[in-house]
Amino acid sequence: MTVKDAKKVLKELELEIKINDSYEGMKESEVIIKEQLPKAGITQEKGGYVVCDI
Repeated sequence: MTVKDAKKVLKELELEIKINDSYEGMKESEVIIKEQLPKAGITQEKGGYVVCDI
């Protein structure tokens, strides 16, 4: 999933995204997320964060 897609999905779920790596100068639609915490399937409260590595 790209950063752009992830931001859209997380906004709908009322969650925030934090990205560990810099992708300055790159398009969000081209940057692929390699790993995330918490893992898929874990329930989170609204307003929580998903931490991603690119």
